[in-house]
Amino acid sequence: KDADQDNDAPKMKVPADPAAAERASALEIEMRDLRARLNADGGPLARATAWETFTPDEFAPNHGTLALADGVISSTGTLPVGTLHKVAGPGKSFTALRLEILPDSADPKKWPERGSLVSKFTVTQIAPDGTRAAVPMREVFADRMGDLEDPQPTGNVGGFPKLEGPRWFVFVSENPVAAVAGGRLEIAMKQNGSTAGSQGTPVRRFAIRLTEDPAWTALAADPARLDLWKSREAAAAKYGRIAGTMVPVLVARPPRETRVFERGNRLTKGKIVKPGVPELLANGAPQDGMDRLSMASWIASPANPLTARTMVNRLWGELFGTGIVETMEDFGTSGARPSHPALLDHLALRFENDFHWSVKSLLREIVLSATYRQTHRASAELVARDPRNRLLARGPRLRLTAEMMRDQALAVAGQLSPKMFGKPVFPPQPAGIWRSVYNGAKWTESTGEDRVRRAIYTYSKRTSGYPGLLTFDAPTRDLCSARRISSNTPLQALVTLNDPVFVEAAQGLAARMTAHSEDPAERLAFGILLATQRTASPETLAELTALQADAEAEFAKSPADAAKLAATPAAAALVLVANTILNLDSALNR
Repeated sequence: KDADQDNDAPKMKVPADPAAAERASALEIEMRDLRARLNADGGPLARATAWETFTPDEFAPNHGTLALADGVISSTGTLPVGTLHKVAGPGKSFTALRLEILPDSADPKKWPERGSLVSKFTVTQIAPDGTRAAVPMREVFADRMGDLEDPQPTGNVGGFPKLEGPRWFVFVSENPVAAVAGGRLEIAMKQNGSTAGSQGTPVRRFAIRLTEDPAWTALAADPARLDLWKSREAAAAKYGRIAGTMVPVLVARPPRETRVFERGNRLTKGKIVKPGVPELLANGAPQDGMDRLSMASWIASPANPLTARTMVNRLWGELFGTGIVETMEDFGTSGARPSHPALLDHLALRFENDFHWSVKSLLREIVLSATYRQTHRASAELVARDPRNRLLARGPRLRLTAEMMRDQALAVAGQLSPKMFGKPVFPPQPAGIWRSVYNGAKWTESTGEDRVRRAIYTYSKRTSGYPGLLTFDAPTRDLCSARRISSNTPLQALVTLNDPVFVEAAQGLAARMTAHSEDPAERLAFGILLATQRTASPETLAELTALQADAEAEFAKSPADAAKLAATPAAAALVLVANTILNLDSALNR
């Protein structure tokens, strides 16, 4: 129930003993349903009751000013968190007291407004001699159970975090209250509520009404209702004995009132509109009472062919580099036409009807096809005729994505951590790159296993993304990105040659090569096999052997440079060769 709060309400309990999960969930539902049933009894009686307006003649707020007009009390001035509204007037007899919290404006077009929450509600009788006696409340009834409120006889009532419209709450006293001649009645409302950003939620307009109707006392004391309260308390006690952790959960909030912004001005609201799908796109979508679940069902229904085609096209693009519809983010009239419409239709129907929306099954279908298993090699004539392989006359050949490239280098080096889940990590990156423009946060490199976790766990900040990923076309996340357009710049080579992650990966690969064999040629062949999954050609081995010899000679002349990579010039030369292997086209492309 996202409401821009600093908390994660609502939460549910995840028991330490998995066997108790079903029981905990059942108790949560039972407590909620019982509370709703108990509250529902007050609605009909509240509407049938004749209420008398309480008109105080004494106002004692600790902040701002209170004023009475036409039975409504208004508060003005500075009303911070902790504001206390205290009013008093001639003593009255009553069995129930009704608190009405009203919006600033009577015009529904200007709702909702900033919240108004009474954290603590107290009623006090003052005798003629000044003796004070608190009036205990047995129960409170609300016009409806709010999103985040939990109405109590002692308070916590109102509209929070937004005041959607007028609200009422009926407080029923423990016993009928009889007025004393010359006595006074005092009502105090403490307002400690605040929304994200420490913005207070004071009551700005309210009215207090009373009744002597004995039906309220009878309702609160009804044996059947008392049994329900006992049942709820028993369920709460059982729930409390289940050991576990409270975790946030997603809960759909009731649909809010939505109005058209006249001429696009959000300050000028017009007619009410209901959830639905534009007629142009409807194709059998329910037009009355559509909620998120019904919309999701329609999106994935046979009446809407776009969903399956869009997903199939994106998966095809992941495997072939280009989607059947090249503009994967745009299937509209401004997007590209499909290169193979019949293929797109065929795979979409297979995905929806035969695979039942299984992504894994669809990927298997594509990668086992003769089209995907073709060699990427092509004649000069074919490349000239179809440079982008839109005819699918050869297998795909494309550069790895940014995250894949980093993860593969670490995997080849034997360093990639298999650890899953948890907080973001801070892998190595060049010094002086990361800047946090809004605070003094620092990029503190992770240690141990967290340094080499999968790239998906890398901490990302939109104003200062991870440079090793951005250089290889990873999106900045400022906007949703359905596809990545690969580029080819000199900076990319500088990353794979010099970035700390790739240097450490080269050191790890060199260590694996050294452990594999004492024969230099076998070491090089093993490194190429690890990085490319291919057997090294004699020409490649000769080139790398010559590179290693030259590097070892250079490092022997400059021991300080060698020490930056390894303990000896020979080991440093092997690290340089390993780095070269990681930079081969056959290692960076698939």
